[in-house]
Amino acid sequence: MALIVNWNHPADTSRCLESLAAAGFDLADTVVVDNGSDDDSARELARRFPAIHVIENSRNLGFTGGYNIGIRKATSMGADYVLMLNDDATVRPGMLEALLLQAERRPDAALLGPLVLMLEDPQRVFAAGGSIAKDYSVSQNDYGLRVSELPVYPECFETDYLVGCVVLVRVAALERLGLLDEDFFAYYEDLEWGQRAYREGYSCLVVPGAVAMHPDTGSRDRVSPLVHYYMNRNQLLAARKLGWPTVVRMRMFAASMRRILAWSLKRELRSKPRRAVLCALCDGLTGRVGESCWSLD
Repeated sequence: MALIVNWNHPADTSRCLESLAAAGFDLADTVVVDNGSDDDSARELARRFPAIHVIENSRNLGFTGGYNIGIRKATSMGADYVLMLNDDATVRPGMLEALLLQAERRPDAALLGPLVLMLEDPQRVFAAGGSIAKDYSVSQNDYGLRVSELPVYPECFETDYLVGCVVLVRVAALERLGLLDEDFFAYYEDLEWGQRAYREGYSCLVVPGAVAMHPDTGSRDRVSPLVHYYMNRNQLLAARKLGWPTVVRMRMFAASMRRILAWSLKRELRSKPRRAVLCALCDGLTGRVGESCWSLD
């Protein structure tokens, strides 16, 4: 089963569905969760793609809540695997087959992901999984590298976590692994899920022969107060849930404070992003989780 969560992006979701169909995927095996869109997304998508199964949430449940509802629906329909896709992701022909081949070869793999290229520049890498360094800094593997600069990859390789834009989930693993942690709402939930998989005896695999596309969201995210809020709050939340050393969480907090001070000197970022990070630190310290209760936009 394929699973897409849409939130006010019917055009992006349509392109994602069209890429699945072009790759030979049966759209009757696709669940689209409309995550409380305030436009006519659900009706428009159901009209354009009558084979898909549409679930309408009455409100935005975040990345985690939206996908968890979809995973439950897919498993109730007898799925052995669920292909989770961001609504702005697209797939290349052969991607699913390559992922399924390695999934069958590696029964220990709970989560598998493709090589993700940048939609704007398909010769550059968006992510080949993600890594947690010895100092607990987090990064997307090979981000920004040109495809011609990449090392010679094996057929598949383990990674600390999979960037959540395209992930194949083994349903049988969910009994031990569990679903996405809805405390995160959005951002860092993929890292926590991947680390939880390892703690439950599973692994996360990147399959470079499987290729997907995703926009490079860096420039957009840099000016989004909500992204700043969830990224700063949830790094503290992930560190706490994963039992990272207190000194690491202190370092994260200090880095966020330095960011606030630096932004105070930049007129274009003086207001909303700075306030968003302050709210994030407040909630990170007090343990407030889930959807932000602050008005940040």
